[in-house]
Amino acid sequence: MDWDALANDAATGPSSHGRRLYEGGAPSSTRRRVNSRLTRRRFATHLRSTSKSTRRVDTAGARAYVWRASGSCECVKGGVHQPRGRARPALSGGVRMSLSAIAVVGAGPQGLSIAEAAAEAELPVTVVCVTGSSRKHAAKRLRRTLQLRVEVGEIDEAEAEAIFARVAFRRDLSSVTECDLVVESAVGDVRSRRAILATLEGHVSRGSVLASNTARGQLRAMAEVLTRPDQFIGLRFFHPASHTPLVEVVPLPDTAPGAIIACETFCRWLGKTPVEQVDGDVAPVLRSERPREALG
Repeated sequence: MDWDALANDAATGPSSHGRRLYEGGAPSSTRRRVNSRLTRRRFATHLRSTSKSTRRVDTAGARAYVWRASGSCECVKGGVHQPRGRARPALSGGVRMSLSAIAVVGAGPQGLSIAEAAAEAELPVTVVCVTGSSRKHAAKRLRRTLQLRVEVGEIDEAEAEAIFARVAFRRDLSSVTECDLVVESAVGDVRSRRAILATLEGHVSRGSVLASNTARGQLRAMAEVLTRPDQFIGLRFFHPASHTPLVEVVPLPDTAPGAIIACETFCRWLGKTPVEQVDGDVAPVLRSERPREALG
């Protein structure tokens, strides 16, 4: 059977074509290609029916799907796409935070999404590929994500090129030396990520903040390898970070107040809402309380 021809029909024709792909045992690569085309069409249709200035994704109405360059569908529920042109926030006393550059360690789907959000906020970003992903492959995935946003009318070609130009891809952890904020978002177990953090601490300056995009339960174990724990904090983005407006800021007992303020300011710089967590993560609470409130 000509799977490629059937894939083209399934992306544009009736649902019976799609059923034939699965019933006939089509290769997984063909099914993924069909799914990507279908979700891109649904996402584009939804965006055309919403306000371009806010890009609100309404959970009560049609679902919107973002086809990530990693090859998986992510459902954006209740997210608000912040309008561009956000004012830079001020610290207490009217002193504005200086963020000249940030680094994201890890070129997985979450790491690239964080880098995309920062680059869209006009920050130079260094993405350090540490888990086998080549710089060329990571750059290709980011460009594919930006191209999708162009196709659905969220940004134009010039904006996509400007965002991509602000992102530099590196392999060496020493490339984070000049960055004011370093966000560790590597893929791996706690042991491997502890090793990455210990190496990063030797390269960041005393005035920089070292953050980890991980669950609260793992932060204490990761902080044990650091000699300057006052610079360390949890900064938990939700996937896709470029479109989800909530970020958890998770300080540890040794975290300096300045690091907390810096991370909250960074989140607002991106147009997101920081939620400081002391006794637990906010995500499980939202998952349990929202259905209970709806059932009322």
